[in-house]
Amino acid sequence: MIEKRKLLKKLVNNTITAEEKAALESWVLEKEENLVWFKDELQEIESATTKSFDTEKSYAQLIQKIQQRERFSIKMFYKYAAAVLILISVSYLVFTNMKDEETTVVVKEQVDSLNDATKNEIIITLADGTQKTLKESTKEAIKDKHGNIVASGDGTTLNFTEDSKVLELVYNTITIPRGRTLQLNLSDGSKVWLNAGTEFRFPQNFNAEKDHRTVFLKGEAFFDVESDKNKPFIVNSNEIQVEVLGTQFNVSSYDNENKLTTTLVEGSIAIAEKDNTNTTILTPSHQAVFDKKGKTLHTKKVNTKIYTSWMDNVLIIDNYTFSEILKRLERKFDVKIVNASSIENESGNYKGEFSYNDTIEDILYTISLSKPFKYTKTNETITISDP
Repeated sequence: MIEKRKLLKKLVNNTITAEEKAALESWVLEKEENLVWFKDELQEIESATTKSFDTEKSYAQLIQKIQQRERFSIKMFYKYAAAVLILISVSYLVFTNMKDEETTVVVKEQVDSLNDATKNEIIITLADGTQKTLKESTKEAIKDKHGNIVASGDGTTLNFTEDSKVLELVYNTITIPRGRTLQLNLSDGSKVWLNAGTEFRFPQNFNAEKDHRTVFLKGEAFFDVESDKNKPFIVNSNEIQVEVLGTQFNVSSYDNENKLTTTLVEGSIAIAEKDNTNTTILTPSHQAVFDKKGKTLHTKKVNTKIYTSWMDNVLIIDNYTFSEILKRLERKFDVKIVNASSIENESGNYKGEFSYNDTIEDILYTISLSKPFKYTKTNETITISDP
């Protein structure tokens, strides 16, 4: 029992090893009295550091607030169980109202299988046709077919240098798989953060363009553009063109989404629809939303942190629909999610904040506290169904 207490304290302090965590989880799942000990001990640990903290009362108040407001708050739930949500959720499924042994096995299998969630690699296709893969946490140089180094990276950042030998306008292409992100430092000094499921095409030599610097985006990216009054930076993204001199902004333009958004953090940008000479000037803390179906463009004031938090590996949900949440989870965790429940994809008014360091099971479980549903995983497909 003393050993388990030490493991629990290490779990709360986030110093537990994978082997120790597996052993503790296995022990908690053995029988109901182990779960009782687990909850009591957890409460004792918390009371030692936070005198006013009441585990049971806090959890009950959270559930009540969720039911009243039809929203969830990940911060409150993680107040005392951030590191042990998997244990609590699995134990909860075993020993409370659900008592669904099959679901417990599914949850456990999901946790184990997510270690392979990022199998795909980032693909770099140079202007000469040379194709390279960028492995995670691996330093390497990117060379063209002649052996010249054109870029170097470490799996999370890629630095391109200006190739003065390239005089014609040719483009490199970077494809980011689901489950990965990349910071790209362009040769003109601009920085671009590419989100999962994104394709980005950019000139190998920006000097080959006389009047502007043009790039092409399918997906989502945050731009920190190096100022050059003589050569505006232009982002072509499906049906929208964004022109800047030097500024910070986020563009989200996924093919499977009905809206294309441009969110300005600082500076000023001009947005124009393709085949339309009219432009819209965007000021900081404002967002331009283009409806692909209705072919309409409107602007609104927003909290820019919501739309740029993905760079910090955080998902902030603010009035998202169920479908919007699922699409973001699909891209981040490289899975397919099928909604077979009675929850309508366009329903919601969801709010919350998650760390992408958490597992997709943690996130789905917490969302299900707001609108109950079950989820099962077969290979790389998660199916959501009614409880």
